[in-house]
Order: sequence, then structure tokens, then C-alpha cells
Amino acid sequence: MTAPKYLLHKLTQLLSICLCVMMMNLLTTTTTTKATPTYTTTYCTNTNTYASNAILVHFLSRFSRHHRYFFTSRTPWYYSGHNFATSKSIELKGLTLCRRDVTATVCDQCLTAAVNEIRIRCPDKAEALIWYDECFLRYTNRYFDVEKIVPRVNLDDGDVDSSLDLGRFNQSLYRLLNRLVTEAVAAKKVAAGEAVVTEWKKVHGLMQCTDDLTKRRKSFASVL
Repeated sequence: MTAPKYLLHKLTQLLSICLCVMMMNLLTTTTTTKATPTYTTTYCTNTNTYASNAILVHFLSRFSRHHRYFFTSRTPWYYSGHNFATSKSIELKGLTLCRRDVTATVCDQCLTAAVNEIRIRCPDKAEALIWYDECFLRYTNRYFDVEKIVPRVNLDDGDVDSSLDLGRFNQSLYRLLNRLVTEAVAAKKVAAGEAVVTEWKKVHGLMQCTDDLTKRRKSFASVL
């Protein structure tokens, strides 16, 4: 093999290796971009249970197949079934919500994780909620009484900044939340913002209502 042909052959091999490495890096990057939703907490009822977990599994399985539709419609969803253990008809109601600033893909991943995790954490329960940073999922056998806002949980992380003036912080937080309520009610049921506490400290807030709420019911959020 002459020198020019030999060099061309080696250069082709080198380019092929580089291209292969680049493709591997691209595949690795693409694979790792699927972020894991950040789990926050779960609420399970202590009293209401089903005699068979099959009812709940069927309900959540049905949701798993159609949750992209439920995400698009953003309205409560329902399931009617029959509890053969008690010979009674049952009805479950579900509600999901994803943060408006996340993509449909992130929402899909979060709701999929929520369905799988709530089966483990709340087996046989007639009512349960699970929260992630990106979404939440709730189902219940009761009527969704919005104005009672129950059940609920405290998502306080427990961290306290001892350098802050508590009175000043609470005033800034109160003004921020009131502003976000006004913006959420008047606009697209979601609002985000920040308020200055000190020259070096800010407090950030996000308020979002479920899409089934009327404007009058959204204003009830002001009690928070």
C-alpha cells in the first residue's frame, strides 16, 4: 500500500472511531437526561380501606394508560367499579396537577412515578395523595370538597435561617402570597414571583390552582 493510500486508510479508521465515540456520548447524554422526579411526601387515610387491592390496582392501571389525556384535559377524572367482597358499587375520583413550568415529558415521568409509588405507600387505601416537586396525584372515594382543602400536609423542610428578622420575613411573605393570589385568579390560574426581605435575602413563591376551580373558588386561596 502506497503512503498516501495508507495515510487515507488510517485517517478513515480514526474518523470512524471518533464518530463511534461521539455517538456513544450522545446516547449516554440522551439517556441521562431523563430526570427522576423529586419525591416530597405522601398522605394515606388511616380508616377507609378496600377489602381487595384489585380495585385500586385496576383504577390506577386505567389511569396509567390514559394519564396523558388527563394531563391534557386538566380536569378531575372518575372511575366506577364493583367491590365483589362487599357486593357494593364504588366510585373513585382522581385529580392530577403538574407545575405549569415543567414540560409535558417531565409531567408524564412524574405522574408515572406517582402512580407506581402510591401503590406501594398506600395499598388498599380508599383515599391517598402523593406529592412530588413537579406534580401531585390524588384519588378519593369522597366528593372533592374544594373549600375544605383537606387532607393537607405541611411541606416545611425544617430549615430555619436564624439571621432573618421573623417579623420582616412574614410581612414580605404575606405581601408576596397576596399578590400571587390576585395574579393567579386574574390570569391563568398560576403565578410566580419573589419579594425582597433584606438586601441579601429574597423569598420566592409559586401559586397554582387546579383547572376545575371557578374564579370564585380560586379566591378562597387567599385564606392561605
